[in-house]
Amino acid sequence: MSDFLLYFNLIAIPLYCFYRFKKKKYLSLLNPCFYLLIGSYVYLTLSSFLLKRYLAVYSSIDLFRFKPESIQITNLFCNWFTLVFFVFYIFSVEPKNIISRFKPKAKTYQIAIGFTMLTSLILLIVTVAYAPTLITFTTRLDVFRFYVDEIFFKYKIALLINILLGSLAVIVWRTKNFRWYIVLLIPIILDLLAKGRTMSFVCLVFAYINYVIITKKASIFKITILLLGIIATGILRHNFSFSWDGLVLRLFSEVILTRFTTILVYDHFMNSGDLVIYLFQSLFRLLPNSITDLLLDSEPGYIVVVGKFAASKVPGATFSGLAGNLVSEALFYGGITFAIVSPLIIGSIFYSLNRLRIYKTFPGFIFFCFLISNLLKMMRASFYDQFLIFIYLMFSYLIWITIWEGGRVVFVKIINFKVKT
Repeated sequence: MSDFLLYFNLIAIPLYCFYRFKKKKYLSLLNPCFYLLIGSYVYLTLSSFLLKRYLAVYSSIDLFRFKPESIQITNLFCNWFTLVFFVFYIFSVEPKNIISRFKPKAKTYQIAIGFTMLTSLILLIVTVAYAPTLITFTTRLDVFRFYVDEIFFKYKIALLINILLGSLAVIVWRTKNFRWYIVLLIPIILDLLAKGRTMSFVCLVFAYINYVIITKKASIFKITILLLGIIATGILRHNFSFSWDGLVLRLFSEVILTRFTTILVYDHFMNSGDLVIYLFQSLFRLLPNSITDLLLDSEPGYIVVVGKFAASKVPGATFSGLAGNLVSEALFYGGITFAIVSPLIIGSIFYSLNRLRIYKTFPGFIFFCFLISNLLKMMRASFYDQFLIFIYLMFSYLIWITIWEGGRVVFVKIINFKVKT
């Protein structure tokens, strides 16, 4: 059953997405269900397909000699998630006859200019100051630890990048000048110096969605080349002797390693977390961290728990990328029952966002861009404790966009509108 579902998803989804995209063109990229399905396809279905071949790489580690039944059962759960998201995508619809006729207010634009200058300057100073140190590390694990401890949290890099992205969106929509996106090279370079890729993906996808909607051109070739370039940096993380098999496994190593976590959770941490407390804590993501810390005792996330367990079982481990995915999250906090229900909840949320046309107003469109560009982080970690963060962002650090551009419609229906190729 698990193999049948795996191969059905593996073949049917690309064919259907190609058909849908050919018919709807760039409007497909306004459908949140499309991104949810693609993310699940890569992190849950494709990873399940590549898993058996990659297990041989770690066959010398006892912890990763998984039982065949554990692999089969987790394959079933992973492809159940993908199948549910596939059904939601099939029943979702793209907007018809829309065109963008929008320009942010001058006041919003001026604030955006100020924030762009400030955040890009801080990021540039941090990049220049730490670049000589970052390039001295030889392993990804060492540079990652240094980056997280000494740079990422200390200088609130994620927050700075989010403010920068929101500000650039205002500027680009006002001026229709896409050269402003050159500024994003600063956080991308910092991310690559730290041997990371996640923030680079966020920046590229966020900018790409804005470019597509403004120009009404999908430009699939351009974004594919850029994303493949980011993915290819994974080869540079380790010593690599070329072979076609090794190339595929190296490019998709992160995707496959996150799949390892699902089996570890299934074998060792099923139902270990408290689902009610986890969902309650996730709800408090709508509030500032300072308030949340006062009201709730912080609990380590499941990725930390599983990561420490793996490290204790493999002394001197040099592997990295052992993150998680939506199935691991569900199994850890709610067991098999929640693993069955969770994709229905997540799919319903994305389906509802599409039905409500969340992107219709400019603040809603910015929220949509943040949600989609950060979907990679959700796919390789968790959904419930990250989803509401972007609502908080729009009503805190980017509230100037929400207030001054609130209610202003970005997309207007017109008659006899033709989708450009």
